[in-house]
Amino acid sequence: MQTRILGSVLIVLTVLGGVRLFSHMKADNHFSGADDVVVNTAYESSSDAEVMIKKSFSASNLRALVIDVAHADIVIETGMVKEATVRVELQSRNMSRAKERFEEMDWEVHDGNGSLYVSAESPRGNWNLSMDINVFITIPEKFDLDLKTSHGDVDLEKSNGMAVIATSHGDVNFQTIEGKNVEIRSSQGDITGQMLSSDTVTIETSHADIQMEEVQSKRMTASTSHADISIRYLTGDSMISTSHGDITLFVAGKEQVDLETQHGNIDLKVDGAIGSDLDLRAESVRVDRSLSVKGETSRKRVDGAVNGGGRLIKARTTHGSIAIDTK
Repeated sequence: MQTRILGSVLIVLTVLGGVRLFSHMKADNHFSGADDVVVNTAYESSSDAEVMIKKSFSASNLRALVIDVAHADIVIETGMVKEATVRVELQSRNMSRAKERFEEMDWEVHDGNGSLYVSAESPRGNWNLSMDINVFITIPEKFDLDLKTSHGDVDLEKSNGMAVIATSHGDVNFQTIEGKNVEIRSSQGDITGQMLSSDTVTIETSHADIQMEEVQSKRMTASTSHADISIRYLTGDSMISTSHGDITLFVAGKEQVDLETQHGNIDLKVDGAIGSDLDLRAESVRVDRSLSVKGETSRKRVDGAVNGGGRLIKARTTHGSIAIDTK
């Protein structure tokens, strides 16, 4: 028995060592000029909060989660679970008035047609009462998501399925999303994630940052305004734009990228062995000396080929600089 236990421990340690080595090797290929993306989706209930709704459903026949609420944070935990659970908590210094407002929202939690539904109306009149509403969801990892809130954050662990996430005046934080189509939209809220893998990716916000550790897609569009965009590892055809903000990324694949900002800088790292066609315009353009450009080069413009040409790298900034370095 002791021999079996010792053998099992050695196997686990070997696997963990391999995982650490793989993670370290992959991390070396990320953009070292950008900060590590740290996503904390852990959220603990407050001792002062009161549970207003608590329901559970068999997860065997469920394939999707649909949430449409207002003035509420959404926290989603995923795992190998047999039940999908919904818990809605309310917290306020004036609980009697807060409960009245909560009831006015006409909350509904039910399942049907293979989906779990959570919905609530936005209360009429001014939202002049200090109250916090948190919606806690537990579902299997393989689930389609259709999430909508306002004046609230969305925190998500791991998800495997199509995802449409929308909020306003709230942040979106996630660890991993994998699916055929992913759309994440916010306004005046940051969008932060560690791993996003999808055929098509759309990320939009305004007056807030977009920060990704890794994005793998066939086609991605990312845009914001008056804020920065940072992607430490990117593959797939991509269009990335902001205004009054910087763009920082490492293009790891052979696909084309289209980058644009105003009143901001573009810092780009590429694999120096991959052929590229460069189309760069800025107040100041700098290309790493190891990238031998054949074509037109000047202080404000580069239009030429590297390694015989290939994927198009197009970058524009009106009041800023462009720098391309090798990884």
